[in-house]
Amino acid sequence: MSMRNLKYLLLLGLGLAIGFLIGSLGSKTSSSDLDSADMLNVPQVWTCSMHPDVRQNEMGTCPLCAMDLVLEHNKNGGGHNFLELEPHHPLFTQIETSLVSNDSLFKAKINLTGRLTTNPETDATQTILFDGRLDKLLMNSIGDFVKKGETIGEVYAPEMYLAQDKLLTSASYQNTHPKLFAAARNSLGLWRLTDEQIEMVLKNKKPIMDFPLIADVSGTVTEVLAKEGEFYTQGAPLYKVSDLSLLWVELDAFENQLGLIEKGRMLELEFAGNPNLSQKIKVDYVEPILDSNTWTTRVRGVLVNKNRRYRPGMLVRAKIAVNDTDPSFLSIPKSALLWTGNESYVFKKTIGSKGMIFQPVKVGLGRASEERVEVLKGLQAGEEIVTEGVYHVDATAQLYAKRSFMDVLPEAGLLERVHENGASLEKETLKPLLDNYLLLKDALVASNFELAEGILKDISESLKELEDNALIVGNIVNVKTVLMTMKRQNDLEGYRLGFKKLSTEMVSLLKRQTEFNSTLYIQFCPMADGNKGGFWLSREEQIKNPYFGNEMLHCGSVEEVLK
Repeated sequence: MSMRNLKYLLLLGLGLAIGFLIGSLGSKTSSSDLDSADMLNVPQVWTCSMHPDVRQNEMGTCPLCAMDLVLEHNKNGGGHNFLELEPHHPLFTQIETSLVSNDSLFKAKINLTGRLTTNPETDATQTILFDGRLDKLLMNSIGDFVKKGETIGEVYAPEMYLAQDKLLTSASYQNTHPKLFAAARNSLGLWRLTDEQIEMVLKNKKPIMDFPLIADVSGTVTEVLAKEGEFYTQGAPLYKVSDLSLLWVELDAFENQLGLIEKGRMLELEFAGNPNLSQKIKVDYVEPILDSNTWTTRVRGVLVNKNRRYRPGMLVRAKIAVNDTDPSFLSIPKSALLWTGNESYVFKKTIGSKGMIFQPVKVGLGRASEERVEVLKGLQAGEEIVTEGVYHVDATAQLYAKRSFMDVLPEAGLLERVHENGASLEKETLKPLLDNYLLLKDALVASNFELAEGILKDISESLKELEDNALIVGNIVNVKTVLMTMKRQNDLEGYRLGFKKLSTEMVSLLKRQTEFNSTLYIQFCPMADGNKGGFWLSREEQIKNPYFGNEMLHCGSVEEVLK
């Protein structure tokens, strides 16, 4: 072999070795790139080192201090939408899980409220039968009982007087002109005079001046419409009556309750004014149209009231017990749900490579009982979900920069918020919660951390009576989530950030109330929360800022007044 060929072989071998080395390095880089590509599938969050509440999905500068944003690294493996924890994590001591299963028997108890009303089928109106002046009305008080055929008043009717005078004139020649006499007599019958009254006129040979009014219907007077001394035309109403031996029970049912209410269901009645009274009746009618203002429909039953113990206008509560057999029924405890206002989620638990994975799953809900709710979509029998401590899971997800349902709580457009359910709350519904909220506001104004810490417990207690209120269940869940986050804070700054979210929900709740015991002021500070601004509620028009205390006590303005 020549020296030249040997050089070529050496160069070729060297090239192959270098190529192999580069290829090897390239494959390692490719593997690293693959890992990076996997990480790129996870939504990246850019935040500010000085203001961690600033979170953006792209590079930029902080809107508060103009510092460059830095990429937030996940403290926990996996994607942004699920949380993976090692088996020894403290969260496992704070939660409970259970398997989703089919329930062959669906049990529920529905609570409805409403009033007793008169039965329109027995309602009637007494009218005046001819033009005249009402000189006397005997049935002039609500509650008076009227019996058909009895005298109820007296009327002076000029035309009636003339008709009687014509009868007396024709009576003088009834033997020669019997047809004229018969016509005059029959005309009085058209005026509803009885034969006895006509005979009395002929006998006395004198017209009746104040003509007696005779009742057409029997019943209890429910409304008086006429006054003595006034002139009324034929057909004018004098009073209304109703048979109070049969009353209607009219109840308001919300849309999510209608699947459990049908004709024939038994209603167990309780009366707010007299807890000793109780009665059982059946659902007689369910109104087919939903009221667009209250998002409720009317459920009706008939109550027998022989002893007149029950009165129209009485407040009534009704319970409906449901025991339906349905082999395909899938339900979960209500405690497993996280509400975001318009959507519902649960945390599904699965096994991961490092431990347990908790992933939020959107669920479609159906019928609901006091403790459980039907699942129409999103889950299958045999899957494991968190049933106790869902707020702890959500709070842990927030700490690990994962998807948190705290993020869906509204921060902007507070005064223009549109509610998913337009019905109004009764006057005193929110009073205990509002009173404790205002105490918390005062504690933050005074910058008293220990006092604020104790009031948080009182707010949690005042939520218990509101948990079953279908109108505001989404708001109450949000308030619970806010309180859970606030309790983990160790300083006033953390409390004040949580108070901003709490105020958002409180304003939303109070917008659902139509009456207030005292005037409330919705106030706003544009410098709160790093110049993002924050609302709060106060009974005083004077500004006392809970976000800064004495540092900027009077910073803010009144945005709206609730009366």
